[in-house]
Amino acid sequence: MDYEVKDFSADVLQTSYNKPVLVDFWAEWCGPCKVLGPTLERLAENNLDWLLVKVNSDENPELSAQFGIRSIPNVKLFFKGKVINEFVGALSEPAIIDWLKKNVPGRYQDLLDNAEKLNVSGKHDEALKMLNELLSKEPQNASAKILKSIILLLKDPGKAIELIKDVEETSDNVEIISSINTIAGLLNETENSILEESPTKNLYLEAVNYLKDKKFNLSLEKFIEIIKTDRYYAEDIARKACIAIFKYIGEENEVTLKYRRDFGRALYI
Repeated sequence: MDYEVKDFSADVLQTSYNKPVLVDFWAEWCGPCKVLGPTLERLAENNLDWLLVKVNSDENPELSAQFGIRSIPNVKLFFKGKVINEFVGALSEPAIIDWLKKNVPGRYQDLLDNAEKLNVSGKHDEALKMLNELLSKEPQNASAKILKSIILLLKDPGKAIELIKDVEETSDNVEIISSINTIAGLLNETENSILEESPTKNLYLEAVNYLKDKKFNLSLEKFIEIIKTDRYYAEDIARKACIAIFKYIGEENEVTLKYRRDFGRALYI
């Protein structure tokens, strides 16, 4: 099969609005290119999720200049007309497969993107409807499962945990999965009253109830107070809770930005 570029605008930029396009910048004189190229072609023949286009850098110097190619082989992943990730050098086939799994957008990326926007704008029911549609088409979509778990967490922690129990942890999702598990644990402890008897207990219960009501600022205030007064209550749960809340609501959330400093100071009193 001929993967060589004929019209970059049509073959790559326009096509990438319908399906991700992997572009291999190569040259005849490049030894590693001759190793990588056949591997990419073999992988391209057996998948439905992305397309391969090869660009001979010597024959297309203007494209190499346009996309800043300084070393080859250089592989760039295009989606919706833009480069969304890349790698340089002749990776092994297992490494390429792993890279593709992490970086190629799913077939239903638009549904996921729209669900994320709806969730951020507070339209949680609409977001859930879109995620349910996505998961009916792609039941193992990890990103959709995690987002749905985030939305359901404070209302139904058991269901939230069930959603992510089989999701493979990666460097991209390990922190949010940990956050979901920690927060679910907080809510379950409150319901089951499995708490250490201590003057701190009522303060802890207040913190968790504020969390359940999405009053994140008040919850953080209580947890930070526990850190200051009874640091290792329930195996240092207040510190773990703060970290989980920061991740859950987002590092750029104004509440996170406000309480991060107080949290840091409390740890070193």
